[in-house]
Amino acid sequence: MIDSAQVHLALNHFPIAGMFFTILLLAIGFILKKRELILSGMLIAVISSIAIIPMSLSGEGVEEIVEHKPGVTHELIHEHEEMAEKALIVFIATGLLAISWFALRKKKQHWAVKIEVVTFLLSIISALIIAQTAHLGGMIRHDEIRSEKSQ
Repeated sequence: MIDSAQVHLALNHFPIAGMFFTILLLAIGFILKKRELILSGMLIAVISSIAIIPMSLSGEGVEEIVEHKPGVTHELIHEHEEMAEKALIVFIATGLLAISWFALRKKKQHWAVKIEVVTFLLSIISALIIAQTAHLGGMIRHDEIRSEKSQ
């Protein structure tokens, strides 16, 4: 049977990789003026934002599984949780913005272009926050990546 930890670990790669692909596709789309790349980037932003929800929901179950393991501290879990909450908010904002782009891109082109730029900027912020969240999550069970100060 699959437990929360397996779900959490299996899902955590999708939003991380997805947001980096979003940045890449949007940047190349802007530079080359390729609408299909921008469309693909926006779609991946939406999918990544949806994928973060079950990943986030599985976090509590993982905490129950690992909190009593040797080397796992409440502080490490708390730091990861705090950053994960920020990531969830920024990802959802990015996804909602990308969804609004799909609704406006044909009717209100001037708004769509502004939304593309803001989505791109939010994607960068999302990627940075989720990368830090992943790092903090990794530190919970991988003491080899912890600095001397955090052990």
